[in-house]
Amino acid sequence: MIGNKKVIGVCLTKIHDICRAEWVNRLHTLSENAGCKMLVFNSFVDFYNGDSFDEGAKSIYGIINYDIVDVLVVVCNSFHNNAIIGDIITEAKVCGKPVIVVGGTAEGCWSVCSDYNDAFKGMMNHVIKDHNVKDIFFIAGNDISSDKDSVTRINCFREVLEENGIPFDKDKIAYGQYWEGPVKEIISDLVKDGKKPPQAIFCANDYMAFAACKELKKMVTPFLRMLS
Repeated sequence: MIGNKKVIGVCLTKIHDICRAEWVNRLHTLSENAGCKMLVFNSFVDFYNGDSFDEGAKSIYGIINYDIVDVLVVVCNSFHNNAIIGDIITEAKVCGKPVIVVGGTAEGCWSVCSDYNDAFKGMMNHVIKDHNVKDIFFIAGNDISSDKDSVTRINCFREVLEENGIPFDKDKIAYGQYWEGPVKEIISDLVKDGKKPPQAIFCANDYMAFAACKELKKMVTPFLRMLS
């Protein structure tokens, strides 16, 4: 506690991303209204690369003062390294502090997960049924079984295909790692050597969808100029 107010510690990465910034801002408002204070421990990298920069960046989570933090919130889906999440949770438990994990699960912790399955499947069903699209490609998240969000979204994709009598083909899936770089390569591969692109491309998150649209627009712009 600080004074007579309980303190919520929040661990996440890349708070500069607009969605995370809005989420933290909303949590801060709620904590203030509840008479609590909030401390944020943020890294500007999400530990995807596993390099020396990542090693240095994770030290931010080692300075948490559990003498004043009453509860710890770990935004799991902002990390690309589960070992770091595990270390944060372990330290909090050693210090006897309760942990809430957001966007994931962990033994002995409260878990907050969004259930977006129906909405995600509904979006894909709309494209397939209402627009009569059968040639589909899916840009998923991470190719690791521990990424439950990625596995869930691939399962949604598989179920929608089955519901619509479309065979599931693993070659119709690529992994964009939730960011722009891999998506550029995926889009390039889809249309290289004059290949006909799929009728629709579904993406596992907004960032990859924006990147896909940007890359496709870049590719078609020269042809549109020629036509005009």
